[in-house]
Amino acid sequence: MENKENSEEIADIIRKVSNVHCVAGPVHQKLEKFKAYNCMQESELEAIYHLVESHVPGLRLKAVLRYEKILTSGGNPCSGSNNKVRVSLCKNNMSSNCANSKVEDNVNNMLEKIKEMPAEWTLIQLTPQFNAEENENISMKRHCTNSLTLTVFNCGPNQPKPFCVKVEKPIDEITGSTVELMYEAHSIMHDNRNTLISSKTQTHFKGISEKQNYYARRKSIDDRLKMLVKDLQDLYLKEWKCFMVGKYVDKNLDISVEKHIKEFFQTEAPSFNVTEKMQTIVQYLIKSAHYLKLVELKSALQTLSPDKKLQKQLGQFIRNISNKLSLSEQKRHPLILILDDSLDCFPWEMMDILSNVSVSRLPSLHLAYALFQEYKDSIKNGFKIVKNPENGTYVVNPDTDLKGMQNRILSFYEYWLPTWQGVFGCKPTEERFEKMLVSSETFAYNGHGGGWHLFPMNKVERMRINAIVLLFGCSSTKLNILSPQVEMYSSYQMYLIACSPCIIGNLWEVTDLDTDILTTELLSTWIPNPGKVHWKNLDKTKWRKGEIVHFRSEEEEHSELLNQQVHEPELLKALSAAKKSSQLSFYLTKAGVVARGIPVKTVSK
Repeated sequence: MENKENSEEIADIIRKVSNVHCVAGPVHQKLEKFKAYNCMQESELEAIYHLVESHVPGLRLKAVLRYEKILTSGGNPCSGSNNKVRVSLCKNNMSSNCANSKVEDNVNNMLEKIKEMPAEWTLIQLTPQFNAEENENISMKRHCTNSLTLTVFNCGPNQPKPFCVKVEKPIDEITGSTVELMYEAHSIMHDNRNTLISSKTQTHFKGISEKQNYYARRKSIDDRLKMLVKDLQDLYLKEWKCFMVGKYVDKNLDISVEKHIKEFFQTEAPSFNVTEKMQTIVQYLIKSAHYLKLVELKSALQTLSPDKKLQKQLGQFIRNISNKLSLSEQKRHPLILILDDSLDCFPWEMMDILSNVSVSRLPSLHLAYALFQEYKDSIKNGFKIVKNPENGTYVVNPDTDLKGMQNRILSFYEYWLPTWQGVFGCKPTEERFEKMLVSSETFAYNGHGGGWHLFPMNKVERMRINAIVLLFGCSSTKLNILSPQVEMYSSYQMYLIACSPCIIGNLWEVTDLDTDILTTELLSTWIPNPGKVHWKNLDKTKWRKGEIVHFRSEEEEHSELLNQQVHEPELLKALSAAKKSSQLSFYLTKAGVVARGIPVKTVSK
């Protein structure tokens, strides 16, 4: 009786709070998470809807208000002669539903959005579960590692309905206490920043011991980050990392796997009640079998059935089908991670299961849908098409204190991307900065931070930016904690509001040489230049030292290498390949760069 009274009291409080309009972002987040927790047992789809609504409500409201301001100022959110090109994300694609609307209608609206998005897309949403202790947190140094709800969205028509699983918080097997991965992630970023700041003013090391000490500290931080990634996959996600795989490019493979699953249950367990969710989980276990330990596979099977005999048969079946169809070698479509702000600090992309997968991040399913709506006319087979990658602009070393970086990047642009235009060695005017953003298909920034000291971010959100934005500075897309009870903020969010389809940037501080190598590896892989010896095949000894190098003579000397091009038109795959470069010195550089937005691809002329 007491539990029933408590439930009714909780439901009454939720109804009252829900009627408060324009509630603060963090309050809205906690409210929606609690709603999800309260209805998970009765209606999983309703709980998923509330989890979707808990993601970045403040950012979505900001985008909606930007749209409204254009209307109230006498402008039109649509511009151009055909009145179809919006200068702002449409509010109807990301606004929260009215509190008075029926839950069934809200759920159906969510399902329709998932159905409309490209069938090639798979969205994996990670949301921390409601934690009452966080309501009292007033310290910016306190970070909680909570249990998660992992939600799977298979986009397109005739797909399984969204479903979710609970990911328990990581526990130390010896002490039984929580492994505070969140605290360790922020500690690593703090120590990395202090290490780089302490050596920032040094042009040269004073001696061998000083150099060894510096690299020892960097290696120690690298090792801690590697261990963090290992704990993410082995202690945190464990068996549920199986969902971190995209759909197969060959549609027949998914069909074949589904057919084998149905045949197995009809033959081996005809009386077993197989739900759509259960069948989909088995399908994911098959697709990711080569990444799962036996103990992880066993744990996943125990959640499907208490029958040990069936567990054993199903486990053997999963391994056999995965090997029979050679699934580990098959090409897959991209994966989009929908991450709660608090989880954005983790380098998820470095997990083994994602090392060869095209991955991008977005903070909300609504924003994924909004970007899809903005570019659906130019999306083909799940990719936003970039027709003229040679139409690029850049800003290099605007603060004039990174001369070696300037020499390296300009040498690369001169050789590989001669049609790109930009500013280097000086600060561009705001008018020039704006023109570069709106007039090109790709914009690259090589300097300190994300360039926010050169061009106000509140102006960015008022623009229409169709360009791919590459921000190669320190912490250029990092989410910043403004206060424990305030939504996190990053400048990349303004580029999202401005409709940029994809933004690449860093989660933390990085060093210039490693970043320059990654920049050139990425761009030379993604954007082809058939008339040149590939960038990978050039002698870059002097280039690495920061000297000005003109590579035209190198091209003539190695004419036999002209046809040895390494081209990857998919931006996310090109980024994954660049991270694997043997030229990179630090794991922090590889793990720090992430893509935010929808999948992008160039087309050959």
